Amino acid sequence: MTTWLYLLLGLELIVISAIDLRHKKISNLWSILNVTIAIIAWFTEHLGPWNFQVLLFPVGFIIIGFFLFNWRIMGAGDSKLLASLFLCLPLSYHLIYFEQLLYSTMAVGFILLLLRIFRSWREFRSLLMSQHWQGLLTMIKSHFSYAPVMLLAWVLMGVKIWL
Repeated sequence: MTTWLYLLLGLELIVISAIDLRHKKISNLWSILNVTIAIIAWFTEHLGPWNFQVLLFPVGFIIIGFFLFNWRIMGAGDSKLLASLFLCLPLSYHLIYFEQLLYSTMAVGFILLLLRIFRSWREFRSLLMSQHWQGLLTMIKSHFSYAPVMLLAWVLMGVKIWL
């Protein structure tokens, strides 16, 4: 992947993260822009051979994203953005970005969980002691903007690639 493509998509993720943090919604136009960037990049940058393996992660995120959306875990825009972002990556970077995405999701989710517990420590302790599991799950469940997590994973991927 060329530096200009990495920086362009990184800048895009910064803008999307700011919008997602503020409005909690990712427009489909970003996914359309990424598909356009992917088409241009595949023809101009020679990102590698185009075969069915290139579509594994994008299609996987659409399918898994559908279920995560129905379970109210992930927004529809998040999964479409991820799918389109993977289209912009050479196949050799798919696993690297996916790995960084998993690490970032676990780290951010764990930190947000700890913050939620510490902010509501008395309620958490009370629900735990009374073994009110449904109330406990409701209390610790949180929805967070996922675009900043994608951005963090993007930066971590860049560090892994270039260092």
